[in-house]
Amino acid sequence: MAPSEDRPSPDEARSTRMSVGLGENRVPGPDAVAEGETASMERRRRILEVTAAGLVFGLVGLGLLAMGAHNAREAARAATCCGRIGEIGLAMLHYHEKYGHFPPAYVADANGRPMHSWRVLLLEFLNPTLFQAYDFSEPWDGPKNRQLVRWMPSTYGCPSHPESQEQGFTNYVVVVGEGTVFPGTRGVSIDEVRDGRDSTILVVEAVGLNIPWTEPRDLRFDEMSFKLNDRKRPSIGSYHRAG
Repeated sequence: MAPSEDRPSPDEARSTRMSVGLGENRVPGPDAVAEGETASMERRRRILEVTAAGLVFGLVGLGLLAMGAHNAREAARAATCCGRIGEIGLAMLHYHEKYGHFPPAYVADANGRPMHSWRVLLLEFLNPTLFQAYDFSEPWDGPKNRQLVRWMPSTYGCPSHPESQEQGFTNYVVVVGEGTVFPGTRGVSIDEVRDGRDSTILVVEAVGLNIPWTEPRDLRFDEMSFKLNDRKRPSIGSYHRAG
């Protein structure tokens, strides 16, 4: 749903929240007590003022929540999404530490047919129980393994698109191709990265690919669009409003 035109931006809402209680609605301190008031009258007046101030805070807060709840929820989902990509990146580093290289994009059979995804290989560090349940003697869509699609770890799904989680479709992929960290069946080590770690992509978010998380399929460098959120060709993109 598109945001209302008069809905404040997150910065404006944040500024409004900071200003609440700092203007004429603030609770008076002892210096504001009229001279000659009795202690009991002062206490009663303070109770009324605190109650009134509480109502002001409450009403303003409700207004801000009504205007900014969607933005706040989406900001939280975006932060969770970044955290999940970070978890995947950390698992890749653990894999590299143990095996001396990053996981291959996929494991193939003797005929070169992709059998298992890097996402399954990382289960060793992300979800050992699910890793034990996966049967590497059959392909990802074998009779046993296809039952695991519905058990996709939340780490592989974007919180802004819960339908993906329900269907077992991942939102996180690697870019596969020559010159990338994931050329195919070969695992690449950090020592082979020539462009610097800060300039090297490991994991990206994509939408509309409908990839079951166990499927050894990702974003192919030679087929992808380099326009973000391209709806006509596979590309890097997201379900977040800010992209």
